[in-house]
Amino acid sequence: MANYAQTWWGKNWLNALKNIDYSNRLPRGRLYAGRGAVRTIEIKSNVITALVQGSRYDPYEVKITVPCFSNAKKDILIGAITKSPLIITKLLNRQLPIELYELAVSHKIEIFPKSWSDLSMSCSCPDWAVPCKHLAAVIYLIAQEIDQNPFLVFQLKKINLSSELKKKDIFIASDFKEEIKTVDDILSGQNNNQEPRFIPRAVKAAKNDARLIKEKDLSKVRKFNGSRYKIDESLYRNIDFSIIEDLKENILLLLSSSPLFYPKNFKSVLNSSYKSNAALMSKYFYSEKERDPVLFESAQKAEKVSIELGLNLKIKQVLFYVESGIQKLDIKSLLNIIRQVEFKNIKNYDQGFIALYNIYHFTLKLLEKSAFIPQLIRLKDFEYKIRWIPAIINQQVNTLITQLIQITPGDILFIEHKNKKDKQSQLNLQSSREQVISISSLFLNYFVSLSAKHTNFGLNNVFGYSRDQVFNLFFEGKGVCFVERNEKDIPDIIQLWLSKFYITLKNYVPLLRVIERNSKFSIDLMVEDTRQNLQTPIPLKKFSSLKKYASVKFKVMKDLTLLSEQFPQLAKIIDLNWKEKLGFGAKGFIGVFFKILPAVKLFGVKILLPKALKTLVMPRVSLSLKTVGREASVSYLNLSDLLKFDWRIAIGDKLIGLAEFKKLVKSTSGIVKIKGQFVLIDQSKMDELFKKFNTSANLTNNELLKTALTGTYNDAKVGLNQQVKKLIQSFFKIERIMLPDNLFAVLRPYQVRGYEWMYKNAKIGFGSLIADDMGLGKTLQVIALLLKFKQQGNLKNKQVLIIVPTTILTNWQKEIEKFAPDLKVLIYHGQKRKLSGIKNIDIIISTYGIIKSEIIEFEKVKWHTIVIDEAQNIKNPNTAQTKAVKKLSSKVKIAMTGTPVENRLSEYWSILDYTFKGYLGSLTYFNRQFTIPIQVYQNHQRIQTFRKITAPFILRRLKSDKNIVCDLPDKIENNEYCSLTKEQAAIYKNVVENTMEEISSSKGIERRGLVFKLLTALKQICNHPYQFLKKGKKNAQISGKAMLLFNILENIYENNEKVLIFTQYKQMGDLLVNLITEKFNHLPLFLHGGTVRKKRDKMVDDFQNKKNVRIFILSLKAGGTGLNLTAAKNVIHYDLWWNPAVEAQATDRAYRIGQKENVMVYRLLTKSTFEEKIDEMISRKKQLSNLTVSVGEKWVGELSNKELDDLVRLE
Repeated sequence: MANYAQTWWGKNWLNALKNIDYSNRLPRGRLYAGRGAVRTIEIKSNVITALVQGSRYDPYEVKITVPCFSNAKKDILIGAITKSPLIITKLLNRQLPIELYELAVSHKIEIFPKSWSDLSMSCSCPDWAVPCKHLAAVIYLIAQEIDQNPFLVFQLKKINLSSELKKKDIFIASDFKEEIKTVDDILSGQNNNQEPRFIPRAVKAAKNDARLIKEKDLSKVRKFNGSRYKIDESLYRNIDFSIIEDLKENILLLLSSSPLFYPKNFKSVLNSSYKSNAALMSKYFYSEKERDPVLFESAQKAEKVSIELGLNLKIKQVLFYVESGIQKLDIKSLLNIIRQVEFKNIKNYDQGFIALYNIYHFTLKLLEKSAFIPQLIRLKDFEYKIRWIPAIINQQVNTLITQLIQITPGDILFIEHKNKKDKQSQLNLQSSREQVISISSLFLNYFVSLSAKHTNFGLNNVFGYSRDQVFNLFFEGKGVCFVERNEKDIPDIIQLWLSKFYITLKNYVPLLRVIERNSKFSIDLMVEDTRQNLQTPIPLKKFSSLKKYASVKFKVMKDLTLLSEQFPQLAKIIDLNWKEKLGFGAKGFIGVFFKILPAVKLFGVKILLPKALKTLVMPRVSLSLKTVGREASVSYLNLSDLLKFDWRIAIGDKLIGLAEFKKLVKSTSGIVKIKGQFVLIDQSKMDELFKKFNTSANLTNNELLKTALTGTYNDAKVGLNQQVKKLIQSFFKIERIMLPDNLFAVLRPYQVRGYEWMYKNAKIGFGSLIADDMGLGKTLQVIALLLKFKQQGNLKNKQVLIIVPTTILTNWQKEIEKFAPDLKVLIYHGQKRKLSGIKNIDIIISTYGIIKSEIIEFEKVKWHTIVIDEAQNIKNPNTAQTKAVKKLSSKVKIAMTGTPVENRLSEYWSILDYTFKGYLGSLTYFNRQFTIPIQVYQNHQRIQTFRKITAPFILRRLKSDKNIVCDLPDKIENNEYCSLTKEQAAIYKNVVENTMEEISSSKGIERRGLVFKLLTALKQICNHPYQFLKKGKKNAQISGKAMLLFNILENIYENNEKVLIFTQYKQMGDLLVNLITEKFNHLPLFLHGGTVRKKRDKMVDDFQNKKNVRIFILSLKAGGTGLNLTAAKNVIHYDLWWNPAVEAQATDRAYRIGQKENVMVYRLLTKSTFEEKIDEMISRKKQLSNLTVSVGEKWVGELSNKELDDLVRLE
């Protein structure tokens, strides 16, 4: 049911009907008004005419005449208004000031009729009573209009308030309408130098026809994108979304509870909406991601991304421009793709997609923190739309928008709009700022609408109100028309209700300056010209007196009156024409500083504070750390014996004792200066502080260590004397440790540092996570350390356990045998294994799978050192494998990984929970404190804290580090070993036995042919059984070499690097394409002898220039010469030619002139097969390194039967 007389002035109008009691005509009149019986109303001057539908066919004619003021009374009223700026500004805000009414009463001026007899009324109905129900219906509707537009009170008295005030040099708008943004406004401010203004016709046609565009059309898209800039990666890595504060309470504080456009408390509705959206974000963030491989691949390959909005600002389509054409998708699909992309991989995408990714995460934070506001847009004459936008009144939000502008190409978002000249639709660009706001608005509108429709967050369930035009406007993203007479003022009322959010978008805006003298505070009101950044703000008193500001003076005052709802003292100052200042004592200023100024600041109004007041602090419990005792050695276990702490009160960066603090704050309250800093002393919270101080418990070793490393306790600064700082430095200081004897390797300087670092950590009692880049020799550094342990006698009674994936089991054995043969190694794998009773062995190497299945036996052993390689295998803390590994105990724990674990902090937690149990707290605590703030919102403060507390326990060096590059050769070769699977071994043995029988009975050319056939067969078997059999399974699990390849590729993927994979066989290349695509959801390039020149050139260009093209498979002959592929930092020889010259030519595709990075070369070899033996023979016979390309493997054919049998026989 419609509400009437919601304001005090509307109620006074209805007082004219108060004493009527003609056969219940008053309630019936209200009923008539409510059901729409009043067909038309027209107001001319002080005369109201209307047609009201009654019981007969023709409506009744109603006429009401309102008596006018005499000239004398009119002059008194206008004079009173002109003397009071407060009255004028309230009128401009569609409020009839009670002060004006009281002044009129004091002069016996009747603004409202006292009774129905004050009005001249007539109706053509046969009812004898006046007023009849038809007249009453009209009066009700006039009361509703007066509610919404109090100026009607003056109009009905034949007073044109605008023209009367103009006579007094007071300028206000004649129609008293609010300024509502239009689509033109959203498009205004466009950079005219930004070309083209709209999408090329060929491309637009392609979209409209929903067909794949041709190469010639795509070239136009590329030309269209020619001006697109490269994004500096640091620009988006430095964006910290966590700076956004929770704004819901303050945003709601600005709004009145029951605006006239809605019959109930709409602020409560909005509050529920904000809560619903925040709850939805929590659920959405952790919900299962819908993965569409086709769309995901389109995003990876997209050369450009664009979004189109229709005439009603609703999204029409999202477009991915890929090489094969245009991929269309909706906003839901776009969001699902974005949320699947990990931050570490984002640099491999199109610049537009990078921008969308960051704006998306910005939007999630806005929703979580309720930092978004509604904005009313006029679409057409009577059609309006609410779009939700970032809370641009907030400084942190604006800072982030500015940062997002820097990484957002100017041609992502296009808005369809009709040209004013020919009324033709075209796709328009926006200014860079408006584009970022509009994209975020699209995401916000999607989630607000989703929240409204969602089962658990739907409006019907949460709000309990029915959906109507206003609901559709705010929460459904729909355009709504307000055409009826009783609706026409609703958009203006909504705009007025929301206008507090947009005060600072005007040319002249208020500004507040706080002044402090001797703990007394005052506030000056000033005005700032937003177009003149260098101009000093003008005192409001001076601004209001200068003629050049006469036309805008009351617009500023209108805004100040809006501020006075949160800052009531302003109303008095406005009414006194700035004759007094606002002053406050230390205690009285608390409420102003903590409640009023933040609310005023939320309007976007600048507040200038004294420098010392910007860092207002609250007393907090902290501590001071000191060293005690004279311990010769520092270790984690005796940390509590080395450090003593005393509880202190922290006041900013200063620490004082409890007694001194109590003395300073005795009989003090409010904002006061203590030791040069403004401090809030709230006596109601002092008891709580003292209680916390007295009940603070002793710190654990973990807490002591983290406090010492960060210099903070619960984010409060702690005191550290020089001795403590020296102790902390000892955690990082690496002493020179002699390398062990009989280490058959020359360690590079950075490898020596890694060896010494692990030794230092083992001595102190810290676990170590060595996370050096791939190819930097982590294994060698660990082997050196283990050899040192043996030579120091540490392995006499306890052994070393090394846990690895099955694919690198052999590699570890070979590396230890090669570099430290004094270490006795046992591979604990295969059948008939038994852990108990193993003697005279230094190192046992086993796999994660075996540890999981035999954990009870492994738990019984007290190990000296446990090393886990490819530590990401325990990244999931809930798996049985991870739990098994963490059950093992040892004196020294080392984890190794080549992947940048900082990209997935929850995995980081799981690994460090192994090397340093309990140090980072529970996973739930860790996710709350670090994972979400860092990975989702890039919280820089948390990043710094995290780095500080983990710095002693992790060592990660990159090949690109300046102090590493100088230590590295330009090309680093690594032999990577794997074992045959059961399937491979069975086929291998069978082929060797059958073929050797034939070879032993043959001679000459026939024999050489059989030898070549045998080697080819064995190569194929080692590659993958399917390559040899031409049938059967194609999965990677039945090939040791394929699994080893995957292991290497995973590290390359994690490090966002490119790789060349060489194979001699096209069939194997085809198989690798399938295997890699299935494993990594990435289609690699494959260049072979059958590739035509044009396609070959394109492959090379794509690999060199496209971020998402990261794997290039080449047949050795096709890719061995004439190609420049310097984008690759890695080269993998899947199968070997056994000719160093051929191999070198292939490797040189990446390592050649123009290569700026070190190249890692991986040679895959199958242990105990002819591959390993031939490689060893070549390494021993130096003369073979000079063989020409043409020699190939012919020399193998010259071996005797016994030599050949020894070569190919599986050991």
